Amino acid sequence: MKIRNFRRQRRHSKYLTVSRAAFGAGLFLAGAGGALAQCVTTGPVTTNSGCVTWSAGDFIITSTGVVDGTANPLPYALNASGSVGTLLNQGIIRGGSSEGVGIGAGTLVPAIINEGTIISPTALRNVGTVTSLTNASTGIIIGSDGYGVEADGRFAISGIGTVANNGTITASSSTQAAIAAVATVGTLTGIGTIVNNGSILATSTGGAGIGGAAGSTIGTVINAASGSITGVTAGILNNGTIGTISNHGLIAGTSTAGDAAYGIDANGGSIGLIDNGGTIRGAFAGVVAEAATTIQAIDNTGTIASAVTDLGVSTPSPYTGLLVRTGGSIGSVTNSGTITGLYNAIQIDASSAIGTIANSGLIAGDITSASTQDLMIAGGSGTAIGTLTGLSGGLAETDKGFIKLTGANLVFTSGNLLLNDDIGVNAGYAVINNGATLQINNPITVHGDYTQTGGGLAINAANATTYGYLDVSGSASVSNSAISLSGSSLAAGQTYSVVRAAGSAAYSGNTAFVSVNNGLLAQLSTVGGNLVATLAPDAQHHYWDGANTAADGTIAGGSGTWTATGTNWTSTDGTSNGKLDTADVRPVFGGTAGTVTVDNSLGAIKVSGMQFSTDGYRVTGSPINLTAAASAIEVDDNVNATIDSVLQGNGGLAKTGNGLLILNGANTYSGGTTVDAGTLEIGDADHAGASILGDVAVGSAGTLRGHGTIGGSVTNNGVVRPGGSIGTLTIAGNYTQSPSGTLFVDVSPTAASQLKVGGTATLGGTLNVLYGPGTYSAASYRIIDASSVSGQFSSVTSNAPAELAQSVQRLADGSTLTLSPAGTDNGGTDNGGGTGGGTVVVKPTNATIFGAMGSAAIREGQRVNETLLSRLGQACADAASAADCARPGRQAWAQIVSDTAHVRGNDDAPSYKDSHYGFLTGLDHQVGDWTLGIAGGYSHTDVSEDDASGKIDTVRVAGYGSRRLGPVDVAATVGAAYDFLQSRRSFAGLGSAKGDTDGQEITAGLQASLPLATGRFTITPRVGLRYQYFHADSFGENGSTSQNLHVGSQDINSLQPYAQLAVGLPFTTGAARPALVEARVGYAYETLDASRTVAAAASDGTRFTLPGVAPSRGMLTAGVGLTLPLGKAVDITASYDRLFDTGNVSAQAFQLQGRYTF
Repeated sequence: MKIRNFRRQRRHSKYLTVSRAAFGAGLFLAGAGGALAQCVTTGPVTTNSGCVTWSAGDFIITSTGVVDGTANPLPYALNASGSVGTLLNQGIIRGGSSEGVGIGAGTLVPAIINEGTIISPTALRNVGTVTSLTNASTGIIIGSDGYGVEADGRFAISGIGTVANNGTITASSSTQAAIAAVATVGTLTGIGTIVNNGSILATSTGGAGIGGAAGSTIGTVINAASGSITGVTAGILNNGTIGTISNHGLIAGTSTAGDAAYGIDANGGSIGLIDNGGTIRGAFAGVVAEAATTIQAIDNTGTIASAVTDLGVSTPSPYTGLLVRTGGSIGSVTNSGTITGLYNAIQIDASSAIGTIANSGLIAGDITSASTQDLMIAGGSGTAIGTLTGLSGGLAETDKGFIKLTGANLVFTSGNLLLNDDIGVNAGYAVINNGATLQINNPITVHGDYTQTGGGLAINAANATTYGYLDVSGSASVSNSAISLSGSSLAAGQTYSVVRAAGSAAYSGNTAFVSVNNGLLAQLSTVGGNLVATLAPDAQHHYWDGANTAADGTIAGGSGTWTATGTNWTSTDGTSNGKLDTADVRPVFGGTAGTVTVDNSLGAIKVSGMQFSTDGYRVTGSPINLTAAASAIEVDDNVNATIDSVLQGNGGLAKTGNGLLILNGANTYSGGTTVDAGTLEIGDADHAGASILGDVAVGSAGTLRGHGTIGGSVTNNGVVRPGGSIGTLTIAGNYTQSPSGTLFVDVSPTAASQLKVGGTATLGGTLNVLYGPGTYSAASYRIIDASSVSGQFSSVTSNAPAELAQSVQRLADGSTLTLSPAGTDNGGTDNGGGTGGGTVVVKPTNATIFGAMGSAAIREGQRVNETLLSRLGQACADAASAADCARPGRQAWAQIVSDTAHVRGNDDAPSYKDSHYGFLTGLDHQVGDWTLGIAGGYSHTDVSEDDASGKIDTVRVAGYGSRRLGPVDVAATVGAAYDFLQSRRSFAGLGSAKGDTDGQEITAGLQASLPLATGRFTITPRVGLRYQYFHADSFGENGSTSQNLHVGSQDINSLQPYAQLAVGLPFTTGAARPALVEARVGYAYETLDASRTVAAAASDGTRFTLPGVAPSRGMLTAGVGLTLPLGKAVDITASYDRLFDTGNVSAQAFQLQGRYTF
């Protein structure tokens, strides 16, 4: 029962209220000055009753009430037995010899709500059943010589459904826990969920914040960001069973003396998952699994740490972040945070085991294992890099750590790792790299043998003598690996011994390259037992120059024809053109993207790889021969490249780089395919007939997708995504998904992607389901169709709302995804839940960029209004009075501008930034008393927020005019603009939803200004109105993602009354006319549309209202400017203006203007 409901029902329930009014001053201590009560009962008095025996109804102790059992010989201050209601304590419960509150066997208490204080040797002991215990922010529960809260199963089944703590729960006795589940005799004790937003602490030696005894069960412990769970011995000490520990606050063992102290001590029993986004620390270890404990998984995005300085205790301490000993085991560790410890970041003893450590964060400190199970470490995927280094966390050579294994192999399985640890393995074992990319910044010593197949070594070189390498004391074998070199001092003629073996050496099938294209080639050789990379000038002609057959000093790129004899290939500096060189046939496509048409009529086209560094290239026409065993086709970050030509020959293909490569041909190369990084797509949605032969190996950083066919088998250690949006990927052979692999399936309300396997589908790892926006009802989708199926997915993740129940059924010949929406009729569309009739709506994500683009267009249009009106209201620098400020006959002017705005998020939309640059130019002419002019210009706007971006290109024209009415200048402007808008919503690893549309603008303004001369100063107050109307046409998104939307039109009106005061100071410079320095301050207020919501629809027609950031209405600005005359007819003005952060928008603008007077 919630507190608010409990209070609402107080007048209608039968409560026993313990207060001065209820019992009288002579019987009960209700406030200061009262006397202590003797025993008071609500039912029959028994010899075992406490100071209060509670046997019926609800029970309240008001803020002035006290239940005091200290003078009573019986154990309880308040004893609940029988059928009772809710206990609400706002006062004080002070226990007798044992418990403050005791819940007897067989007693059911729906809720205990503590807003006051409960203090006793054991504050609350439950041997019955309590549905929920809520300790409010004002609540204090103290066990002075026992437990704070004890679920005790020694006498009968006992359980507490939920413990919700927002205050303080304390145990101050030695060896006791603030919250304890105890079951030393008898049957099972259970606590369902502990939710902590406050403080749970045990303050004496041997105490733990939360303790689970042998045989006990605790379902879930949730420690929020504001929560802390601490104990002298351990934050959590578990000998029983805990389902999940989810920590976003602090869990700590606080002892710094001779006592062992652990953040979480799993000492027997089991823990399902430790999900840590906060801090878990203990002086001796952050997390320990010991005494045959099993921790199934640890997912760390926060910090797990021991003490980082020696505390000088007499007992040897492990000082380890993650400790596994005495038969303990941890199934898997996923770390994107920090694991660190003084002696060891991770330590496993001979009797214990740990599964794969997937590290995309920081492991700082030594790693030591005496286990007989191989230690497997995976790195980050995509651009994420996991770091292995010493205690300091630094990356210098002096910061190195050490990885030591005495009874097994060290295996780097996959992913990206920065290795700054030396390694030692005992004789008979080895360091094995099965496909990881190791970044080596410093010399790394391997004591033992080293074997690498696939993956890569990324060598960082400070100079030719100071660089990273592997120094192997035993034998070394490296094959089919990519060796990259990076550094600012690389030069032709340098040699780098990247692997050095004291024993036998075998190097084969490796490729080398310089990671930054700086005019160098890397070539590999074997010298003695060393693998040596030699740098040579990259003056060869292998940079695509498009239609250019003669050098012009640039790498043009663009469209052109690729022939065996064509001279449209240039050098790295663009100074020499010629045929594509054959020494290192790895053409590079950069410059401006275009269509490359392959023509083999003058000879076959042969390459050992390709690189695409510019987005948008398409290669089409005749076939291309792959000659290398692993012909690396590198597609750089944020680059998409398409090859329609058939790839053929005896070579293989290695997809590298983080970009997207699309193969749309019926390819016949026979050397197999690896997807080492980025995405390889076999057939886009328009080329379902695309195919490749042979087997495909997908690495941890790779993604395989497409609508075509793979002629062999697929092994997936990364991501396989049938279609790429919704479609079918066909595999003629077998499909094997490793525990680290993911099958990614797109689902819409009407269809789903499918993996079609001709052989056996062996499943493992993760199924990730991405639901596109729309309305879902009960349905089944065949997501795998195979001849036979073995294994199953270990986990299923999705973006489905809670109301959409999903299940996966493994069949003999496939797998089916079944949806069972649990929506209820709520009378209308819900952007994220039920819509009625057993349907559920999945709303779009990452879809707030459209409103941000509308705001950016309004800001730019109103800025142009301001520019024109401000110009017409400027005082003459040399005017003695306003009447003497004669207008020139004719002027031409031009202005360039750059400005940036930062907008903080609101209305369920994130913050964003928009940046503008452009020019505006105009011509003024005097017509009688009027100054009339026309202006035109162009601006470009970039809008960026999270994973979405937008671009606006605008051309505009405006007319303006002013005249003097007495001392007052009256000015007006009217204009129009045309916008070209592009948007891109990116979904990591999934592609992008792209859109483009047009927009129109109408602008107008009216202003009155009064230039005044006051001594040496000119003062110009201005008031006016600025108006803008912006319309963006509706459009449909496209791209390889199921998230595409139809976005409705936008119509935004802006009307801003404003006032400004400008103060100018003319001064002489020796020119014919004075210069002018000006300071100004202004305020404008938006009176019309502040909402930036945009209507949109999913592919099934479901309509949504997309949120957008509402900009602040008030705008306070200030600026300065300087005008300098250059001769009689020309002057230059530079200015800076700032929009202050008085709401959620801040901005700054720089302008440079030139003016010529005829």
